[in-house]
Amino acid sequence: MDLKNQIENIIWHIENNREVSGDTIVLNDVLKALKNIEKRLK
Repeated sequence: MDLKNQIENIIWHIENNREVSGDTIVLNDVLKALKNIEKRLK
């Protein structure tokens, strides 16, 4: 699996599970950073 696919997978998991894990502020920041990385990889 390449880096782009791994990042997309992490983004999907955060988007779908951040409410469950509880720390939405940190996860929102991580999600934003990962999406920026994903855009650069395209």
